[in-house]
Amino acid sequence: MLSSRPGAIYQQHNARPHTARLSQQCLQGYDVLPWPARSPDLSPIEHVWVQNVKLGGHQTCLSINRLWNELCDMLRRLVRATAPGHHDCSIQE
Repeated sequence: MLSSRPGAIYQQHNARPHTARLSQQCLQGYDVLPWPARSPDLSPIEHVWVQNVKLGGHQTCLSINRLWNELCDMLRRLVRATAPGHHDCSIQE
């Protein structure tokens, strides 16, 4: 998944699974945006997931491609709901 998203910046917080040696090794060579552990109010992705549930996007995804497509669709719905007139923004798949 990481190699299929060139230029992507990955977000994580300092929870134990994210600081594990294996996780750190997998992320070597990629841009990572760190966030403090246990501070969801500082993490923009937490607000995105809350909006996703409010907009009806709470289905379970079984594949990474489906998850990516669902995320792109959810972001489009979020932009339309929160920024009228800006729904023509580009969310790349």
